[in-house]
Order: sequence, then structure tokens, then C-alpha cells
Amino acid sequence: MDFEMRWETQFIELQAFQKRLGHCDVSSLSKTNAVLGRWAKTQRDQRLQGILNEERIGLFGKSEGRERRLKMNAGNAKEQAPF
Repeated sequence: MDFEMRWETQFIELQAFQKRLGHCDVSSLSKTNAVLGRWAKTQRDQRLQGILNEERIGLFGKSEGRERRLKMNAGNAKEQAPF
């Protein structure tokens, strides 16, 4: 399976997770969703580093129905993880 297909498969799994639980905050330490959790963490990290492409950022925005928000916590920008 190529990279794009794996990415799309994980995104579909994230949407299913959101439908079941009402949020996209999959823990990277999850025992039941370990692969999805690590993938979601990678997407969050890439977003914060500015390397997640705009198309994918838009897909996450649509899946959440809102834009990502930043909040300040102890002087560090922390992201509220919608995915």
C-alpha cells in the first residue's frame, strides 16, 4: 500500500473514531487504537511544525466542523487537538 492510500485509510479510521466517540482526540498511548493514535499524533506534530499540507489541514477542519485553535499554556503554544 502506498503512502497516500495509507494516509487516506487512517483518515477514514479517524472519521469512524470520531463518529463513535464524538471527538478526534485519539491518544498515541491508546491500547485499542495504538496505530491510529500514533498516526494522529504525527498529524498534530506535523501541523504544529508547519509541514502538514493545506489540503490535509482542510480535511481535518471539515471532519471536525471547526478550525484548529491555539491556546497559550505556561508561555508555550499548545494545540487543542481536534484529531
